[in-house]
Amino acid sequence: MERLINAGFARADAVLACDTDQSKVSEIKRRLNVMTSVDNRDAARFGDAVVLAVPPKQAPQVLEEIKDSLSESQIVISLVGLVSIVFIEETPRLGIGVARVMPNLPSLVGSGFNVVSFGRYINSEDKQWGKNLLNVLGTYREIEEEKMEIYSLVSAMGPTYFLPFVDTLIGEAAPAAPSVGHRHVRGFGGH
Repeated sequence: MERLINAGFARADAVLACDTDQSKVSEIKRRLNVMTSVDNRDAARFGDAVVLAVPPKQAPQVLEEIKDSLSESQIVISLVGLVSIVFIEETPRLGIGVARVMPNLPSLVGSGFNVVSFGRYINSEDKQWGKNLLNVLGTYREIEEEKMEIYSLVSAMGPTYFLPFVDTLIGEAAPAAPSVGHRHVRGFGGH
């Protein structure tokens, strides 16, 4: 969300962030100056796009909670691992457009590599909007959903574990670390 606002893709006054934890909501409001709520239904009713970003085990409960607040004109962008597009499409039974995305850590600075799959009900205009959003986060590849989990391991979890390792190298090895870390990263990328 922060990257999308900072890059000018989304206006802070057009975003409603939701979490059932009031302390998280307060922090998001302080940091991003967006509208907030602790009621998932508020978020589902709010905008043209609803981002579903919950742990996989919570997704069925949250979808059940918000299904009557969603409309056919919205798109659901799911960041939830292991929960299929079909499951998300069938919960509200509206024929709602769904995009399933697995963002990765470098997306925070516009250098991510993200994979996306689109559901059967998404229209071409919403699909293009989703691709434009992904361009703000870095690059993307549209894939068949069946391949989502393996791509997620590489594109989302790889940087999550690899970058802290490089950061530790830099912190511990001081003067030599940047060049060592840089060479590892370059070698990792095949350059």
